[in-house]
Amino acid sequence: LVCERCHLPIASHADKIEIGGKFEHRGANPHGFRFRFGCFAGAAGCVQSGEPSTFYSWFPGYSWQVSNCGQCGVHLGWLFRSDSGHFHALILDALREEPES
Repeated sequence: LVCERCHLPIASHADKIEIGGKFEHRGANPHGFRFRFGCFAGAAGCVQSGEPSTFYSWFPGYSWQVSNCGQCGVHLGWLFRSDSGHFHALILDALREEPES
């Protein structure tokens, strides 16, 4: 899967995981923006920005940080962390299949 904007490789289908019994989730932030996101064990193409926060976490017990594309900087999702591990929640509409060469 690549960044929709610049096509940088972000994650693979092998990185997909289930959190809370499912891969795909939906959530809204405090400003009312709605997101459809999938959970991934890894997202090598992402870089995190900002300090970790527990405010309005969609996953109780987890802090989150914004994840951006490592090349173009577009917002791709969040990195969630807890004492038991971490995962990436990536906005599915911000990703696409890698283009054929």
